[in-house]
Amino acid sequence: MIDALVEQDPDLMDDEDFKAVVAVFDRLDVEVRSTPPRREQTAAAWRLELHWQQKGLLSEDTEAALPTALTDIREYFELRGRAAPASLEVLDRRGARMLLVDPVDPADR
Repeated sequence: MIDALVEQDPDLMDDEDFKAVVAVFDRLDVEVRSTPPRREQTAAAWRLELHWQQKGLLSEDTEAALPTALTDIREYFELRGRAAPASLEVLDRRGARMLLVDPVDPADR
């Protein structure tokens, strides 16, 4: 069963990028699928949007792992010379914000 939908804006994330995002979430045992973007974003400060599809909140382990996951995703984009997401927003099925996640400071890893 799908745990979450990730917005895939073709201007910000191609299919190769999305595969890398899927791999990061797979490591967290979070199954994701793509969905079209709900709003327009620019590369200057875009946010990775994750729409949680499960009833209830994320597990504590998943929530705790999200900053590192975002950092891994950012590193992937930066290695490809692409604009990386500035943050990760987790939304519930109705579109209400559940979490806003910032990346881990590389010095803290």
